[in-house]
Amino acid sequence: MCSIIVATKLGFGGKMCIDGTKKFEEEIDDSYQPLASENSVTEDLLKQKFDEIRAVNVSLLKKIFLVLIISIEKNKKGHVRQLHDQICAVNEMQPVKMSIVR
Repeated sequence: MCSIIVATKLGFGGKMCIDGTKKFEEEIDDSYQPLASENSVTEDLLKQKFDEIRAVNVSLLKKIFLVLIISIEKNKKGHVRQLHDQICAVNEMQPVKMSIVR
């Protein structure tokens, strides 16, 4: 699962990773621990596949959060949505729960 958050205004709700949605089993089961080996997505991997990506913060993937922050150069209408769909189709993105594209 890979969800998108597009920041129109800084600092509100989901854009701060505050989650008010229904929880998946792995989110409420304390015995679930993601393995570091699950997180094979890297900044280099995404930058090689997508020219418009300027930076990727993968530091939260090393923790339990499984959140990826991506900075892009937006150059057309609907670009963020289109790029997000393409990024989520990358096999290595499967363990990522949320990507924040800005």
